[in-house]
Amino acid sequence: MKTFNIQKAGVFVAVVLIGGILFSGCSLFQKRYEKTEKKEFSINVSGKKRVVLDNTNGDIKIVKNTSDSMLRIKAEGTFHLTKKEMKEELDRIRIHIDSTGEEIKIKTDYIKEKRFINFQFNIGSEIDYELAVPEGIEVSVDNTNGKAEVKDVNNDISLNITNGGIYFDNPTGNLKVDITNGKIKGELDSARGVNFKITNGSISLALGDNFSGRFNLETVNGKIKTNDISFKDISKENKNFKGNLGDGKAEIIMETINGSIKLSKK
Repeated sequence: MKTFNIQKAGVFVAVVLIGGILFSGCSLFQKRYEKTEKKEFSINVSGKKRVVLDNTNGDIKIVKNTSDSMLRIKAEGTFHLTKKEMKEELDRIRIHIDSTGEEIKIKTDYIKEKRFINFQFNIGSEIDYELAVPEGIEVSVDNTNGKAEVKDVNNDISLNITNGGIYFDNPTGNLKVDITNGKIKGELDSARGVNFKITNGSISLALGDNFSGRFNLETVNGKIKTNDISFKDISKENKNFKGNLGDGKAEIIMETINGSIKLSKK
């Protein structure tokens, strides 16, 4: 009898689920169309120490603002909507900015496009950001899915990404990166410090002639290559490489678990 009651309960739940979907007009399965929306913000960074961006899905680009002391934020949202939803006048890009303290906190609030009972359907919404930052303020980014690019900035940068790669185009500040799944590529002429850690992914960087630092490179499952670079005070042990370039003042740490590390000259 107990087993029979459990079976009846299971059938009832299945009927409710199927009926709910049919009642909703099968909107979950309707054809969807891509729509983009844009927003821009400007924030004075006077007296601020750090910009903190918390995002979930989307690409991040960090560039230099040399025109004034403002943080310029460009956000572009991509949404996948039904025909009916395309006609709705909704503010789908919801960004919360808190600049009351020493930090400027930016957080993306994603609109869930469909909900059925307790099941969430999020149809690939994403928000891409471009941050144009003046000198003298740190930048910290936490992103789940999406790639990042850092171009020509002198700021200290911290990037924490779950799924996505990073491209560096000659930033010169302290660079800290933590990636779960993704690669690091790019070019560096100089840096005040580097701390790269990747779980699944490789590091491939081209270094300028004047790049200097104390290098500590380590991989668990991968290879380390330092093509055509004239390191001094070299020490190699298993999958660890240490060496110095130039004055050796900056600390350069690169670690991967599943992936290789390749350094070459520009």
